[in-house]
Amino acid sequence: GSPASSEILSAEIAVLAPTHTCFAFDTPGFGDSEPLPGATVSIADLADALARTLEAIGMPPCVMYGSHTGAAIALEFGCRHPARCRGLVLDGASLLAEHIHPRPHPCMKRLHETKIVDRSPTPAFWICK
Repeated sequence: GSPASSEILSAEIAVLAPTHTCFAFDTPGFGDSEPLPGATVSIADLADALARTLEAIGMPPCVMYGSHTGAAIALEFGCRHPARCRGLVLDGASLLAEHIHPRPHPCMKRLHETKIVDRSPTPAFWICK
């Protein structure tokens, strides 16, 4: 899926909010956010922008959720900034499916070395710690 406004997560946040502190950020250039500078923006650029945002607001290490493009950003964030990431919830992470991507994402080796708490039969929804 394409990035969209973080408002699409309102229902999920409402369920989690009584027991968890939740933040939902727009992917730069979508929703109410400004795009990152530059003509070409990579997933790594988006992961680093997320790290800078979390640093700016003083967010302690946390669990990251991402859906589709957001799953790619969350995975990249976890690999590039492991000290800031306590876990990953990856929804619709087609970048993990070997039949779709014969050359695995560079973070796949690290992901396979992590504890998979729950893995669906297809890599559409994984919870990693």
